[in-house]
Amino acid sequence: GRELGLSAQAGAALAALDEDVASTTMTVATAIARSGRRARALFVVDRQPGGLASLIAAGPGTYIDDHLRRAGADNVLADSPVRYPKISAEEILVRQPDIVFDAIHTNRPDEALSDWRALAGLVALNEGKIHVLGDTLFVSPGPRLGQALARLATLMWPAPAPSRL
Repeated sequence: GRELGLSAQAGAALAALDEDVASTTMTVATAIARSGRRARALFVVDRQPGGLASLIAAGPGTYIDDHLRRAGADNVLADSPVRYPKISAEEILVRQPDIVFDAIHTNRPDEALSDWRALAGLVALNEGKIHVLGDTLFVSPGPRLGQALARLATLMWPAPAPSRL
């Protein structure tokens, strides 16, 4: 902001980002305390449409890995030797994430979601916890990082239904 002569705007954007992250962090802490554990997540950053071929996922040391951790999840690929490993559908079945985020580039999220039916033994599939993220929030880190973190946390830890008295 300083280099562009927009220090005030940059400061406001940073303050909003910090506020988003702090708010999400508090929400996540409450959700983890309520559930008694962190979630185990897989974040697919790209794949071939029409199936589960050529899967590339976020591994350790990526901004997405950091987002998963802040949103209350452990990355099932935390032990990967590379930051963006190419993985197989079989590896997903072995690792059994609680939740899957699919950032496939598509304008047909329903079709993208149906590709996951090939993994009938995946608990996340059977529990409806595969989310096709059909927007650009997760393409690269930027000023909307706080919004992206909040979206992950909301999908991972939906608000409990109000009790009926």
